[in-house]
Parts: sequence; C-alpha cells; structure tokens
Amino acid sequence: MPKKDPWNWAVFALISSMAVTLLIPASVAPISLWSEIGPLQYLRSLVWLAGLTYLPGGLFMRITGLDQRVGWGCAIPLSVCLSFAFNGLFGFFSNYLFGSISTFPVLAIVITSLMFALSTRFKEHPPAPKISPPHCALILAAASSSAISGLVFARHLYLIPGDQWVAITPAVELINGVDVWNFFHRSYYPVFFGFMIAGYSVSMGIPVVNANALFFLLSGLNVLVFYAMAKRVFKMTDSSAVLASLLYSFSAGLGYFIHTFIFPKLSFWTVSNITQDMYFMPFAWGAIDLTYKMISVVQVFSSFAIFIVALGSTRIRQSLSAIFASAVLFLSSFLIHMLPGFLAPVFLLIFLFASPTRKGVFSLFLLAASSAAVFLGIELMTGWLNTSLLVEKIPFFAISTRFALLALGGVAGLTILAVAFSRLRARMSSRVLLPAASAYVKLLFIIMLASAYASGLPYLLGSPSAPEVSVEFTFPLYLYITRYGILGFLALIGAAVVSWKEGWFKIAAAWAGLALLLGSLWWGTRMNAFLHPALSILGAYGVLWLWKRLPERSPARILRLPVRAGVAILVALSFTSTLYLDYHYAVNDPKVPEDLVALLRWLNENTPQDSLVLYPDYSRSRSLDPSNPTVRWQFARGITTISDRDLRAMTNLNETGESIRSFYDSLDPSRQAYVVLMRSYETPAPVEKMISEPLVEFNRFSVHALIPYGGC
Repeated sequence: MPKKDPWNWAVFALISSMAVTLLIPASVAPISLWSEIGPLQYLRSLVWLAGLTYLPGGLFMRITGLDQRVGWGCAIPLSVCLSFAFNGLFGFFSNYLFGSISTFPVLAIVITSLMFALSTRFKEHPPAPKISPPHCALILAAASSSAISGLVFARHLYLIPGDQWVAITPAVELINGVDVWNFFHRSYYPVFFGFMIAGYSVSMGIPVVNANALFFLLSGLNVLVFYAMAKRVFKMTDSSAVLASLLYSFSAGLGYFIHTFIFPKLSFWTVSNITQDMYFMPFAWGAIDLTYKMISVVQVFSSFAIFIVALGSTRIRQSLSAIFASAVLFLSSFLIHMLPGFLAPVFLLIFLFASPTRKGVFSLFLLAASSAAVFLGIELMTGWLNTSLLVEKIPFFAISTRFALLALGGVAGLTILAVAFSRLRARMSSRVLLPAASAYVKLLFIIMLASAYASGLPYLLGSPSAPEVSVEFTFPLYLYITRYGILGFLALIGAAVVSWKEGWFKIAAAWAGLALLLGSLWWGTRMNAFLHPALSILGAYGVLWLWKRLPERSPARILRLPVRAGVAILVALSFTSTLYLDYHYAVNDPKVPEDLVALLRWLNENTPQDSLVLYPDYSRSRSLDPSNPTVRWQFARGITTISDRDLRAMTNLNETGESIRSFYDSLDPSRQAYVVLMRSYETPAPVEKMISEPLVEFNRFSVHALIPYGGC
C-alpha cells in the first residue's frame, strides 16, 4: 500500500472498522423500537451503511479506471448505484450458496478486501477533486434532499404508507430463515430488493425496517445520479447539468396552486388525483425517501451514463468493464422494480445519436448478451423465478396479447432501424432542408406543442374530476399542464432555442417521444412520468436562455436584474408541488405508533410461520380514536408484510350460533389462529365469545388465542 495515499488508508480503515464492528451484538428482527437499539449498534450500523454503500462499486470503478474516465463528480454516485447492485448479488449468493443471509457480512468483507488489494496495484488515480461553484450548488441540492428526507423520517420513524411495506417482506423472510420463494409465489412481487436490504440489515446489526429507514440519509443520490447522466449522456456543462438536476429533483406540476387557490376544500389526495401531480407524480417522491422504486430509477440512469463510457473508451479493458457494469446496473434495476426496464430503448437512442459505428453495434450486442447471460444464470439458480413473474404479470403489463407482440415487434424494429441508420447516416446529407425552411418547420412544431400543452387550461378552469387510475389509464392531453406546469413551458423554450442537430437533443427528444408513447398506450399515471427527465434536460436550456437573454452590452441591460430575478422566481415556483408533497408527509401524515411496532415484532417472533391472524370487522363499530383509519391501514399492511402472517377479517358474524359455526368451518383446523383487538374500537359481541384471555397487550392492541368452537 502506498504510504502517501490517503484514499487507500481511508478504505483500509473503513474495511477494518466493518470487520471489528461485527463483534457488536446484532438485533435480528423485522422491526424494533429505536429506543431498543443501543449506541454501539448505531455505530455498527453507520459504519456498515457507509462501507456497503460505497466500497463495492467504488473499488470496481477504481480497478477498471472508470473513475478516471467519468471524473469524481460522476464517479461517486455511479459507485453507489453499482454498490447497490453488487450488494443485491452478494445477498443472493449468500442465501443460495450457504443457505442463509447471515453469511452476507463475511462474504462482503472478503470480496471488498480482495478488491481493495487488487486496487492498490494500480498506480493511476483520479486527480484531486476541484470544487467549483456548480459543484457547491450540486452538493447543497443533494444535502437539501437528504434534509427533507430526514424531516419525513423524523415524522414517520419507520415506514411511510405505500408499496415499501410489501417490498421489504422478502428481507423479513430471509432473516427469519424462511424460504423467500414462498413469498414470491404468494404475491408474485420482485424479491431482489429483499436480498439487498436483508444484507444491509444483518451487516448493520439492526432490524430490517430500521435499516431501511436509515436510507433517508442517501436520498440526495437522486440529485447526484441525474447530474452524472446529464454530464455523460447529454454532454452538458457543469452549470447546465446542475440546473437540470435541480429541475429533475424538485420541480413538478401545478398541484400546490390548484389545491391552494382553486380547490382548497378538497383533500390532498383528491387534488393529486385530479392533477396527476404531487402524490401521483413518481419523481416528486425523490426527496421523501430513497425507496426501492427510486433505487431502481437511479440504477437505470447510471446504466445509461456508464454505457456511453463504453462507446467512447479507447481501452478494451475499460470498455468491457463499462459494458459489464451497465448490464449489471440495468438488470438490477429491472429485478428490483420492473417499470424502469421499459426505458431499455434509450440504449438504442444513445447508440444512434452518440456512436453509430461498428464499435457501437458491438458494444450494444455485448450489453444485451451480458445482461442475458447474468439473467439466465440467476434464473437457472432460482428455478426460473423471474421468468415466472413475467408470465404471471403478462395480464398486468400488457392489456392484450397483441399489445405484448407489438411491444416485442417494436423493440426488434428499433434494433434493425438502429443498425440500418448507423450504416446510412454517413451517406445522408447534413442539409435535408434549407436553413430558412428548417427554422419555419421548427417554429411551427414548437407552436403546435405549446398549443397542445396549453389545451389543458379550459379543463382546469372548468369542473375537473379525478380520473379512474388503473393500468388501462392512458394519459390524456389535458393533464399535461397540471402534471408538468412551469417545467413544461421551460422545456418548450429550451426546445425552441437549442440546435436540433445536436446528438444530445435527439436523445432527449426521442426519450420524450418514448415516454409519450408508453403513457398513451398503458398505465399512463406511471409510464407518462418518464417524460419528466427529458423535460428537465430541455428545461435547463430554457432557463439558461432566459437568464442570458440580456447581455451586459445590451441597451436594455437595465432590465437584466429584474429579468434574472423573475427567472429565479419562476424556477422556485416550479418546486412548489414537490415541496408541498414533502411537507404533507413531514407534517400531516401520522407516524407508525410504537404499540403497533411492538405488536408486529411480537407476532413475527412468537407465532408459527403458517399461523393465521384474525381481527374483527370494525367497519360498523364505533371508533373511539380519530386516528383509527390510518392505524387500521398500518395494522393490516404491517401484519402481512412485517409480521409476515396471513390476515383475515372476522366478517358476517352475529349473535346466532350458526354464523359462528359457519366462520369456524371456513378456517383450516391445522393452522393456529390468533385474534388481535384494537381497544379504540368497540369489540363486536360475537367475537368476545370466541377469544381467550389476552396473551399479550400493547397499549391499544391485545392478542388473543382463538378458542375451539366447542369452547365458545
């Protein structure tokens, strides 16, 4: 090890700390009160969070020289995304090869130590980072995102309502030594995130939910990864890439203004549904928490950023390493959350407009082949698990078989078009139209886009109603202005003032076209949102054009300061909906109560895996607590995910013995059943005859055994 290399010494110290902190006793559980975690466990968790999040990907970038190629500002976020992918693989192989996720920490230390030893053999290191004003703004934006996430964490402490409750269930099963494939066959939900977060949990020495909650510290990754993609794929300068990252991370639609000034009496959720903004805008969640969905998004963006390195590198080893890293990132993204996988055609766009050469064709082929090889290997080891998932989800992902065939045909057609275009491009004339005619066509196209965008104003000023959001929901034209708001107008300005001959613009325009097509065909509320990254790129150029509109020597330079102040205010106003969403979850939304946390852990640790948890039908019971509806949702979702038990409501019961007997007949006698009561509701009289004395009590909850039929 070089004596004067601070980076090597820092890595050595971190790996050593990870090994030493393994001596600190761990808390293996699905969830725990924060007060039950000791100071040494917090130390262990922070050491391992830092080590696992950076070292695997950072050492890979150092060994392959990719960190030198992309620069430190891009290398750090790309390294973190690679680490997430590698940690998922570590967790998978720990469970597959050794039969337990508990071997994850040892496997991680062995692999990172070998990678570190290999990295010290390379004398080339990236130059010392030079912090420029744009970099300071980028760091401030990432820190602000993490701070917002911290406020949301302080409110909820464990989990916010949503799909994250379901995503952690495979991790709960892994730490309990249960066959994780059972969860898959029950829910047909991806399990790869479970391997990753279970690995973090056993390494950090704290329960799964608590380990997942600490990811709020990393929510600034959304800002940094988009900056890396803007720099590498769209060839933006530092200033423009930082501005694009700000727009991507914090801008949204008009939801805040509509809720405040037009529909102040409607609920936050209803207004979000009407505008398809705020709650229904996926990218607005970036600052709330680094959920599994956002990890999937940043991984696919990182995959694009590293793939373009492979196209431009002159070193074979570096190019092959970049292709491998890009494939692993994209595959990890797909296995964590499938929707970003629909952006796969962007690889073709990058090839078409960045490197339409024979080397580009070869790189594209290697990317597809390596992705397929890794996926096939995982499938062979898991008994075609993810293939089964795809087959099961065909009715969900495709409205009809014709749609599925159309999608496959479209990808095949794009591939053929890409290869053909790469051969014909050199022979094509660079002047298809005369300059004057090109300008008129461009102006006409922008006017048409602006008119279509503004067409939603009559709908907004009328009596809008909430659409029925489902997978069949195609995104209508009149909702674009409410979802994208000021950002959409800035993007129109950007598209009007930049050169359409630039490769980056063609990628952005084709990306936008892909999002428009997907959102118009299927599940518009989710798929149309992929338009947001392209609008952020174009919007940044729109802001810069407005900012520089009055040069210093202009006769109207006296207006320069007011114009720039107006531009700054316009950008700030575009952030309102996202910040309003953050405020809603940081202030208004109720947290997971401590007695529920204790209940969920007790059920997981003290009831058989195949047991059944019952609860009375409280829909007709008088509520004694105004927070009950939210607690009921958290209770029902927590039993099936964190406690990992089947849940059933005790419905259709009355005072007659026939209804009670019918209920007992519907139960499996081989399964042990428990009844959980919420004391803030009045317990139905029939239920009181069917339960034992409390087995355990947690403030508003009590757990009872279901007594045999003859005993009630």
